[in-house]
Amino acid sequence: MTGARIDGVTREGADQNGPPVSADDRRVEIAPLDQVLQSHAVWVASSGTEGTRGDLSRRILRGESFAKPDLSGVTFVDADLSGADFSGCRLVLCDFSGALLGRALFDSADASGASFAGADLRAARFREAVLAAVPIKAAGGGFTGRLKAAIFSGALLAGIDLAGADTSACRDLGGRRPMFLDLIRIVFAIFLPPLGVFLQVGLGLHFWLNIVLTLLGYIPGIVHAIWVIVRK
Repeated sequence: MTGARIDGVTREGADQNGPPVSADDRRVEIAPLDQVLQSHAVWVASSGTEGTRGDLSRRILRGESFAKPDLSGVTFVDADLSGADFSGCRLVLCDFSGALLGRALFDSADASGASFAGADLRAARFREAVLAAVPIKAAGGGFTGRLKAAIFSGALLAGIDLAGADTSACRDLGGRRPMFLDLIRIVFAIFLPPLGVFLQVGLGLHFWLNIVLTLLGYIPGIVHAIWVIVRK
C-alpha cells in the first residue's frame, strides 16, 4: 500500500503483511498447443456445445506442422506462423488476419471463407488449395442465404504459389503486392530468365523448367519467366 492515504482507517487486528505474491502468480498461463487443439476438436465435433474454440492469436509457432486436423474456426490473429505446414488441413472460416505466414504451406488445404487480411503471405504455397465461399449461418443455426468469401485484402502476396488452387470466390487477391518489385523481376527475366523466375518463386518446378526452356531457346525462357511473374 505504498503511497496510499490511510487516514481514519482502523488497522487493529489486521494482517498488513498478507501472503507473498510471486512472479508465477502474476504470470498469465498460456495453454499448450496440443491442449488448445484437443479442446478445439471437441468444440468442432460437438458443433460448439462442448470444448473451446481454438485461439492461437499472437502465438509464435514458426515451422509448426499441424498434421491435417480440422482447424475450422481457429483464430490465428497476429500469430507468427512463418514456415508452418497446414497441408491438407481444414481451415474453414479461420482468421489469419495480420499473421506472419511467409513460406507457409497450405497445399490441398480447405481455407474456404478464411480471412488473410493484412497477413504476410510472401512465398506461401497454396497448391491445389480450396479458397471457396461458404454459407453464413444465422444465430438460430439456419443459413442466411449469404456467402463468406476468403479475404486477402491488404495482404503481402509477393511470390505466393496458387498453382491449381480454387480462387474463383476470393476477395482482394491482388493484395498489396509491390508492383515495382514485379518490374524489377521482369527486367531480370529479359536479361537472365532463370534469375527472374527464382526471385518470384524460388527453387521450385518453374525455376528448373525455365532453365531448360532458356537452354532450348532464349525467347521461350523469357516468355515463360514473364508469365510466371505476372500470372498472380
